[in-house]
Amino acid sequence: MKDLTIVNGTAPKTITVGSTVMVKQGAKTYTGGKLASFVYTRKYKVKELKGDRAVVTYLGIVIAAINVKDLI
Repeated sequence: MKDLTIVNGTAPKTITVGSTVMVKQGAKTYTGGKLASFVYTRKYKVKELKGDRAVVTYLGIVIAAINVKDLI
């Protein structure tokens, strides 16, 4: 999988497997499900990237699959 570059208003951020990211407020899971409110306040590691889908983990535990446009 190639690296993905996200532009969030300032400098572009390249997201790769192993990147530390946060989830944008109001984002949903990749399939449209709701996320718990704490999800928006923590930093996560990207475990997997496939197309526009990123799987994020916290302390090694998979939290959700999220659209990369919803990561900062």
